[in-house]
Amino acid sequence: MLSEYQLSVIRQIWPFLILLPSISLLYWIKTKSIVQSAHGVIIFLAFGYAVYACEHTEFDPPIYYYVPLYVLLLIGLLSLLVSFKSYRGYKWVHLVHIGTLLSGVLVWFVGSMAIAHDWV
Repeated sequence: MLSEYQLSVIRQIWPFLILLPSISLLYWIKTKSIVQSAHGVIIFLAFGYAVYACEHTEFDPPIYYYVPLYVLLLIGLLSLLVSFKSYRGYKWVHLVHIGTLLSGVLVWFVGSMAIAHDWV
């Protein structure tokens, strides 16, 4: 079961948690390539890690609690760049990356605050 703190973290950005897998699904339908469509799911997993890790941290946790979050976000960004570069269809579909980038920034911001237990 999730704690009340974890649920409050999820409530911060729940609409984006629907958007991220939806964007990956859209790319997968268009490309049938996991590499080109993984960005939304990877960023979603980064937030899932932050929700998990926040239960095991206190104020000012060691840096190793942040590393998986940042690595997953970096991999998600690299996957986004790969999908942008190798997509063969109409380029208008890349406008959904605005939502992906905003979601990634929000996951970084809320996830970091959740792990640190230090909210702005």
